[in-house]
Amino acid sequence: MISVRNHHLLLNGNNRWLALFGLLLIFSCSISKKTVENKNTTSDLNDQKKVYNPLTGRYEPATPANTKVDTIQWTEIDEIAKPPLRDEDIAKSIPYSEKKSSYNISLLLPLRGNQLNNSQTRVNKLTEKFVHYHAGFRMGLQKLDREGIPLNVNILDIGSEPIQQIQSSREVENADVIIGPYRRTNIEAMASYAKARQIPIITPWSSFDNLGDDNPYFIMPKPSFNSYCEAIVDDIMKKFHPRDVRIVIREGDEYLYQQFHRYTNKYGIEDTAQSFKTYLVNDTTIELSETPVDSHLIEDRNNIFIIPYYRSTDERFVYSFIRRLSIGNSNNSVYIYGMPQWKYRVEQDYYLYNSMKIYIPSTGLIQSDGWDYQQITERCIRDFGMLPTDDVLEAYDLIVFVGRMLFKYGKNFQYFMDVESYDDHVFASYKFQRMLPTFSARAIDDRMLNNTGFENKHVQLIQLKEFKYIKVN
Repeated sequence: MISVRNHHLLLNGNNRWLALFGLLLIFSCSISKKTVENKNTTSDLNDQKKVYNPLTGRYEPATPANTKVDTIQWTEIDEIAKPPLRDEDIAKSIPYSEKKSSYNISLLLPLRGNQLNNSQTRVNKLTEKFVHYHAGFRMGLQKLDREGIPLNVNILDIGSEPIQQIQSSREVENADVIIGPYRRTNIEAMASYAKARQIPIITPWSSFDNLGDDNPYFIMPKPSFNSYCEAIVDDIMKKFHPRDVRIVIREGDEYLYQQFHRYTNKYGIEDTAQSFKTYLVNDTTIELSETPVDSHLIEDRNNIFIIPYYRSTDERFVYSFIRRLSIGNSNNSVYIYGMPQWKYRVEQDYYLYNSMKIYIPSTGLIQSDGWDYQQITERCIRDFGMLPTDDVLEAYDLIVFVGRMLFKYGKNFQYFMDVESYDDHVFASYKFQRMLPTFSARAIDDRMLNNTGFENKHVQLIQLKEFKYIKVN
């Protein structure tokens, strides 16, 4: 367990890995184990003697029987029993937000410092990710110090300890905000814990919006998969014709089509010939040599492909499909929409990703001209011999935003995130919205007043161009 009440940065070091390793040794110790379609029913204006019969689907001669006018019985709504929803009602649903002179934050990181030894000069990629996150987090704390926002931060190296042991620790029990953990099973357990104790819990690495169901203390800085799908559909509908779009799906993953189809519905696309198509791939070869990608490219038309795969086990499939598309892209008419994780896999073939129009949804883009970013870059080069990673920048942005929200609104700051902006970010942009329940059996009033968690809905598309990421217009 790491208790951080001073915000000094890591010690200088010329070797990147020794600096990372030193960080783990100085600040890490593990917690003890416990642990349908609508018919038009209006009559033909050119034939006033006929009326529409919904039973036959035809217009028929008017008779007294089929032109009888029904009488509607109007009744007064009892506004005392069920008053209309008002702004003040929503305001009353927000609990009191206590303000304090300082706040306790517990950051849960699986650093696994107790598994390292002095002879190691490298750490695995996952541990490295969280070491970078820790470094950016501490830099953000320094910025808050300069702004006069004091925070008491406890950084817990949770390792492989049972989540029950972590929940019973003094640092978590006394926390005003919990950030983490990483693994989904731990997030589920910790989210329930935080809800029961009315502690806001922020999950920086999760995009599963269902984990915050009926939990107004659940905060998700990364957009959900559904939000990424919606952003892709919105961008396509602004730029292209939907008939030119194909969703690439492997056999057995047909459900992925529905993830996008739900968002095309809002554009009123009812004719399936004018809507997105499914490109079903049933090819087990490594290079997809049995998939005739070229035959699906239409000349003198845009060819838009959505490839909704992001897991590490899907990397080869994604790469092979893009590569085959590039071979047939003679007139530069191919556009590819991918997933956020693709950003970190371009090392497979920088030239391929740079030469193709590949649009990747992201929560942000590095603000390289900003003073804060330049300061962070100097510290990372000096301390680690490297440029800041996205993990460094995401951690920096998150703690600065959360610290300011706590200082302005108090412990229940999450209820006000949808009205706040974060303009001086170095990477991540925020547009938080309440995650309302989706089940229809619930009345609209209850859906508004008893919301679930909060999700960052900001999504922007980026692409690799001239070997750097730029914003897609």
